[in-house]
Amino acid sequence: MENFVKFKLEKSDFKNKRFVILCVIFVFSFFSFVFLKKAGPIIPYLRTAPVSVGTSITNTARVVYEDDSGGSYGPVYSNEAIVFKIAAPVSPANKFSIQFSKERQTNYQEAATLRFKNASGQIVREMTVSTNVSGKSGDINNPAELVNGQSYGCVLKVRYHLTKRIDNVVWPPSSFLDFGELLAGNLIDTDNTVDSADFSYLGSKWRTNDSVADINKDGIVNAIDWGIMNKNWHITGTE
Repeated sequence: MENFVKFKLEKSDFKNKRFVILCVIFVFSFFSFVFLKKAGPIIPYLRTAPVSVGTSITNTARVVYEDDSGGSYGPVYSNEAIVFKIAAPVSPANKFSIQFSKERQTNYQEAATLRFKNASGQIVREMTVSTNVSGKSGDINNPAELVNGQSYGCVLKVRYHLTKRIDNVVWPPSSFLDFGELLAGNLIDTDNTVDSADFSYLGSKWRTNDSVADINKDGIVNAIDWGIMNKNWHITGTE
């Protein structure tokens, strides 16, 4: 008899637990239904794709009044529309690149020196930039010393060529820094001018394959190299 009563109690407890679980499921389903019904007009907006930059969103306020007895009045619409303008996100560029070519040469692969100067002519940052045979660098991280919105002079130095400067570069640049063609003939790199010191060096290597004096890289120091130097005689690189 005792075992039978215990069994009946355990069976009754199970039924009570099942009843409670069913009640919880029912209540949850009911409130979910109410929420979805109330939030119905909002959900489509949550599902829409992001609004494109520059788009205007116009909406009119809708107001419903309710008194103490539960009576509703309205809706009443505002006379003035509310307009929201989607602005473009501002994310400063964090990389840049350079490009150049060498006079009378076809291989522009180099470890070039790039200097940044402020308005006072002081060097803010100097770095080495590697380029491929086309004279183009890869992406270069923006120097931390450069301030966005300020102007700098950018000076490029390549071996045995005159330096070249690009003025008034507002940082960060909108595209790569293109230095164009670098003039050759500065064989003695220390003075940044094509002069008698360079001519003397070229003359001492005449009819050899010296890699420095052979300006156009055709394998021999000859009149072609002399002609290039003569064309650039007494020109000084821009710094």
